[in-house]
Amino acid sequence: MATERVLNMDEMFKRFAFLGANLPRSAYVAMLVSAKAMLTGVTKKLRGEYLNVRTGHGWQSMADFAKFSEDTMQAGIDSDVIYMRAHEEGFHGRVQVPAHTAQHRHGRTLSMDIKTRTPLRQARMTKRQIARGAWTVRSHAMEMKIRARHFMRDAIDEQYDHTQDRIVRALVIAATTGQIPKPGQVGA
Repeated sequence: MATERVLNMDEMFKRFAFLGANLPRSAYVAMLVSAKAMLTGVTKKLRGEYLNVRTGHGWQSMADFAKFSEDTMQAGIDSDVIYMRAHEEGFHGRVQVPAHTAQHRHGRTLSMDIKTRTPLRQARMTKRQIARGAWTVRSHAMEMKIRARHFMRDAIDEQYDHTQDRIVRALVIAATTGQIPKPGQVGA
């Protein structure tokens, strides 16, 4: 899952061409700092603003990255958890739910049928399972609709201007000192 914003830095890089090998390295330091800032922004969004966090597995799976090659430089955030893509981009379709045993959490009551005042799924429960608060759910297909939340895109968009500023700051430091700046010098 990748969301991308492109910075056009060609003119600036031409002005700082005298830095030679320090030019891409200095810009890379700025991209590393921006990637960390993007990760911080997305974890804040996931903890409260965008998702109803239960386990924290989704936001803990988020990782920042910075890549550097001869002609491109990238910084961003990514997740290896499959369902985070559905939350970012949205999803509407049928999914297969495997058979499993469900049970009540934290002493909550069963969902009741309003008309009959009986617990839902009672046909699949035995008396012993009802007393214990557990029941078996058969394998079935379920219609699922998740709205797009764009937490990654929003975090990247918030850092877009800051990334340009960090790159300029890194190049100015490299030009004045003749050395590659450290991440603390570029700023967070």
